[in-house]
Amino acid sequence: MTMGYTSTKLDLIIDTHAHIYPQIRGQVGAGKTRGLEYGLATVDANTQRVLPPLNAKVSHTPPMLLKAMAWAWRTPCGTASRAFLWRMQ
Repeated sequence: MTMGYTSTKLDLIIDTHAHIYPQIRGQVGAGKTRGLEYGLATVDANTQRVLPPLNAKVSHTPPMLLKAMAWAWRTPCGTASRAFLWRMQ
């Protein structure tokens, strides 16, 4: 917002990024990582949720990102916020 300027319009800066990957398979300090299914992955011997349970394969490809962006554009803000800002358990 501009200092000293009163307006009903709110100026926003939106900063975003995306993760694109064909699979989860690697190594972190806690051990090996492997994608399971429906958003679950293992780190060493521990299973944890890393994504919403949207598809059987734990991946996020460029076509998936484009489809999600197109869906969010056509969806009322409240619904899109609930879907994309879902707190991982």
